[in-house]
Amino acid sequence: MIFSQALVLLILLLILAISMGYFYVENKKIRRDHSEIMGVLKKSINLHHSQIHFRNAGLQKYDFTKYNLSEALLLQPEIIT
Repeated sequence: MIFSQALVLLILLLILAISMGYFYVENKKIRRDHSEIMGVLKKSINLHHSQIHFRNAGLQKYDFTKYNLSEALLLQPEIIT
């Protein structure tokens, strides 16, 4: 009787240890994948941020009053479809 209870307890502990090991490995894999994705996203955000600054600097140099913007708003028959 005690032998069968000990055997059941041993089997349950073995199943618990295997389950914990499996979930530990899976969690580590998920965290690694997440870190990789976050790195790619951070690089992309930094690239877009630098492009925004570059374009903003170009707009700051552009003198809108120097050009007649009303001419830019005229319909151009060659591009109307």
